[in-house]
Formats: sequence, C-alpha cells, structure tokens
Amino acid sequence: MYSTLEKVILLALSDRSFAAAEAPDGALARAYAAAAAADLSMGGMFSAFAGKVRLAKAGEPCGRAFEKSASAAARRAALPDAARELEKIAPELERVCIGELLEKSALAPARQFVFFGREILKVADARSCRKIRKSVFAAVSGREEPDFRVAALAWALFRGGLEGIALSRAHLRKFGARVSEIAEGFAPPE
Repeated sequence: MYSTLEKVILLALSDRSFAAAEAPDGALARAYAAAAAADLSMGGMFSAFAGKVRLAKAGEPCGRAFEKSASAAARRAALPDAARELEKIAPELERVCIGELLEKSALAPARQFVFFGREILKVADARSCRKIRKSVFAAVSGREEPDFRVAALAWALFRGGLEGIALSRAHLRKFGARVSEIAEGFAPPE
C-alpha cells in the first residue's frame, strides 16, 4: 500500500484537470513536507525538541501530531482541504525540515543549504541544482521510490522560491500522462 508521503503526493497530482498544478507553491510544498515528517514520525525515526532532531521515544506528542495531521490531510479529497490540515503543523514542520533533514548526506554531492527563516542564504551550484531537480522529478514520475529526503528537499526548494530548480508546473503538465497512470492506482477516500 501507499505510504502517507505517497498518498499526499498522489493527492496533489491525481486531479484530472491538474488543478494541483495551479495551486500556490506553499500549499503543494507543505504537502510534501508534512508527508515526509509523518513518514518519519510513524517510523519512529525522529522527534523535534528545542529545534533539534533526535530519535523519537514511543508515543511522544510531537510524532503523534505530525502523524495525525498528515494522515488527515491524506484523507482529504481536495488539495486546498489537505493544505488547511497541514497548516496546523506548519511551524513545527519548518523547524524540523529546515534542520537535519537537509544535511549533506541527504543532498549527496550538493552543497549544504543554509536557511534563516524562509530566506535562502546559500544554494547549491548550478550543476548540483540540476541533479536535485532530476531527483525530485524522478520521484513523482515513477522512476524511483519517493523518500523523505526528496520530499523535504522539494519543500525547501518551493519555500525558498526556487520553483525553477524544483519540479515546476510545466513539468507536471508535460508528464501528465505518467501522473495520470500513477493516479490510477490511488483510490480516493470514499
């Protein structure tokens, strides 16, 4: 079955009219981030504490909040409704996803991204950006399994206003047939 991450990505992409492609960047990006955080919390991999990421202890409230909000978002039939659910945990997501999720090991050959609030102070060089874009696109086009690093990176790129580096609306339209094919296997909530 689909992970929460895959469900939210499919939720954003499965609309036949591609309304998701017209959604505000923040709404689509927040869906990626919330799904990534939920997958991590459900796997017991982390919790947020004083701005740091550490291994979660069973039943910690932070992990439950991520899981609950992202799972609720994944059940919503429309992207705007999902985005409203995700707004509830946006501050916590920002704290977590800006931090260790974007460490050098996650970015592979790319340079470290450095953030202050929502402003990008430093970005990877052009060659690394192309690799990042290729990886993000591959995740939603079915060429590789989406994981939390790709989701967090997509979120960070959108939040930083780097739509040209991340998956763009034009890419969504161009590869609409593949997205529709992926969506065929996603049963919307009844």
